[in-house]
Amino acid sequence: MSIPCAVIWEITKQCNFNCAHCVVCATAKRPDDEMTTEMAKRFTEKFADIGGRQIFFSGGEPLLRDDLEEIMNHAGNFGFHSFSIASNGSVLNEKRLKTLIKAGVNNMQFSLDGATPEENASIRGAGIGAFEKILRAIRLTRDAGISVTVGTFFNPRNIDSIPDMVELCRREKVPMLRFSGFIPLGRGRCQEVIDGMKFSWEQIERFLKFICSYDPYQTGVQIGFDHAFGPFMERNVCTAGKQIFYLSSNGDIYPCPSFLHPDFKCGNAFENSLEDLKDILESKKMKSCQVRADEITGECAQCEDLQWCKGGCRGVAYAYKEDIRASFPNCLRKYLKYLPAIMPEPTRQTEKREMKSDREQKASGRKYRSKYKKKKDDYSLPANMPKWSFPTIEEKYRFHAECIKYMVKNHPFNYLLWESTLNCNFNCTHCSSPRENWKKDREMTTEQAKNVFKKFADQFDLREIQTLGITGGEPTLRPDLLEMISYLVKLGFRVAIDTNGFITGKNPDFIKKLEQAGLRNICISLDGMREELKAFRGVDGFPNVVKTIETLIDRHPRIFTQTITMVTQYNFKSIDRIFKLLENMGVPYARFGTVMAIGRAPGDEMNFLDRDQTRKLLHWIAGKRDEYLLGKTKLEIEFTDNGWCGKIEDPFGFEGLVRQGYFMCTAGIGMGIVTYDGKFGGCLSVPPELNIQGDLLTEDPRHIWETRFKVFRDKNRLHTGQCIDCDQWDYCLGGGMHERDLNLRLKGCTYQKIKF
Repeated sequence: MSIPCAVIWEITKQCNFNCAHCVVCATAKRPDDEMTTEMAKRFTEKFADIGGRQIFFSGGEPLLRDDLEEIMNHAGNFGFHSFSIASNGSVLNEKRLKTLIKAGVNNMQFSLDGATPEENASIRGAGIGAFEKILRAIRLTRDAGISVTVGTFFNPRNIDSIPDMVELCRREKVPMLRFSGFIPLGRGRCQEVIDGMKFSWEQIERFLKFICSYDPYQTGVQIGFDHAFGPFMERNVCTAGKQIFYLSSNGDIYPCPSFLHPDFKCGNAFENSLEDLKDILESKKMKSCQVRADEITGECAQCEDLQWCKGGCRGVAYAYKEDIRASFPNCLRKYLKYLPAIMPEPTRQTEKREMKSDREQKASGRKYRSKYKKKKDDYSLPANMPKWSFPTIEEKYRFHAECIKYMVKNHPFNYLLWESTLNCNFNCTHCSSPRENWKKDREMTTEQAKNVFKKFADQFDLREIQTLGITGGEPTLRPDLLEMISYLVKLGFRVAIDTNGFITGKNPDFIKKLEQAGLRNICISLDGMREELKAFRGVDGFPNVVKTIETLIDRHPRIFTQTITMVTQYNFKSIDRIFKLLENMGVPYARFGTVMAIGRAPGDEMNFLDRDQTRKLLHWIAGKRDEYLLGKTKLEIEFTDNGWCGKIEDPFGFEGLVRQGYFMCTAGIGMGIVTYDGKFGGCLSVPPELNIQGDLLTEDPRHIWETRFKVFRDKNRLHTGQCIDCDQWDYCLGGGMHERDLNLRLKGCTYQKIKF
């Protein structure tokens, strides 16, 4: 059985608020049985030993524990590189925030249950003054560059204020508003509280009209719903007991916060010994919260959306009915079937759609008829009334098409890449920045590079530039790399590097210096097992690359480690062995891609997969991603770069199965690059004649970005040749710019390569 790799940790039951719906029955004083600092530290050590990767702190109010940073710092020594905190925000100040950030906090969710001080106070059991304290906490955290979410308890007293909550988040520049629903646990088991959670039909109708017409791109605020709603808008993937578990303040363990019922207590982390933790997390009781869709009874069993929603959260169903197979009690989604007139046209229909499951859809990529047939007269609806169902995959693609049009039009600058040098100690057959093009006397000096990036810091909001990636050549060959990383971090950049891992493998102490300079993200190239990597990279670097990865995982958990593997004729038959090697070393994230026909690559036909091999690679990646989603592996992989892969309804279409999102070429739209000699372009994989738009040694990057990147943003210029008649145009807008010649004609296309 798999062991959950993430814990939602009720670090304290103490809270300074008094919410009537509190599922943990938080108390004004710290309970006597709450785990001590030393007990908490020992838990982090054992959890790390058995494969733990993520910690989410909750409460009560976590910030009421003055040893929280001490616990996080200790956990950081055992492999936990970042932390999330759910807080009411009322006690957060600037001094405390600095210590939290230093300890590794990178995400905070603040509870705010109303758009006015009075509304929030009536729900949270706190004074009117709490509202301004929470807003101050949001602003402090946001301005410090930490990801902020507002969490709102959805109930009859604030349902009509949802538009006002969205406006508040827009005004405060909060990108995510997430609603949590009522679960009758803890203080919520009181019948008076349960009775007060009933919505009127008019409230539901007004809410659904708003939410079904809501456009997050108009406000910049995404809206999310937790499991207590159905699911409502999001496909249900239950991770309780498989990828997450819940640890209470006294050490009791449950599958998740929705299963805080005595029947699902799986054990206590401290009753005997922490040595038993692995047994608890692997126990049948921990997995007993998982129920197959075909086991659900009642109204849910007759619903046409069952295969999609899996009956909603089983913890909520059990909290209401003490039957884990019972029909879901609070399904907002079912109201949509009674209110079809409020739905946008693309999601209305007169005939039932039968959805395929995630696993079957991903496994085959072809149409499938669900075995869950809707029985006649399941619902007492007026004759011929249209029914709403979950958007089809085609509607998701259309949404993606709108998203990329928005990106092209607004071109938000969110990724910067620095080709720090062309010098390299490898001789890779596929290199897109070959050393033979290096003119050492033209490479930017330390002072020139500092001046260039100071311009970016002065002219752009660095909170919007998600990452500054340092690449090459081989960046560790640049003598001033540590000095530059330290300088860039002080400017406010979040710095990552791409490296072949050779020097860091020979000198592991250099990794420590990178961490001290402020590096928090590193990508290692691993293109095969030993002989394959030697043939592909021209150097016997395998031992050093593996040493680098092992050192990073074991001794430097604050640096997020990922790998990239270019799949070629050299290593195609070894991708399973590569995956297993990375998995065994504890790598959390890996990218697998195919070689682009640029730089040295066209000179060796072994660099390129044929059509059948490319299809097999994509199918393999889709399968591994499915295993990750099901909790069968802790290594998440993706297909990297190299074009649109076709809609999954098409023969051999894989877009939507092989990456977290959908492919989009962001060259010059969301991404810019600085070359080793100080030029400014859109992507290192694009020929210089199309790529370079200005000289940063003499010009301002903001002016170049706004005025000269037309070649990247005028997609009509790419709508030529075979693209004119292609039915995929709206979804890829011409694919990657690296696939174009100097006349912008298409040289190659991933979709055309893999289709029939």
